[in-house]
Amino acid sequence: MKWYGKGYCANPWRAEDVKHMKPKWSLKKCEEWLNDNEDRIQDRLTEVGYEVIDSFLQMRSYDE
Repeated sequence: MKWYGKGYCANPWRAEDVKHMKPKWSLKKCEEWLNDNEDRIQDRLTEVGYEVIDSFLQMRSYDE
């Protein structure tokens, strides 16, 4: 698939983000967890992103 234009709304997750939710974990464990779950996180973020785009497009007509 050929992509056109730049990407928008990137949201990189970091070990510190996980540690905020799991304060007893070390940063190394948080990084390992992110590494192990990166594909599933990305898949879910894509699903939610399409839902958000769809709801925002319905708020206002862009067919003007």
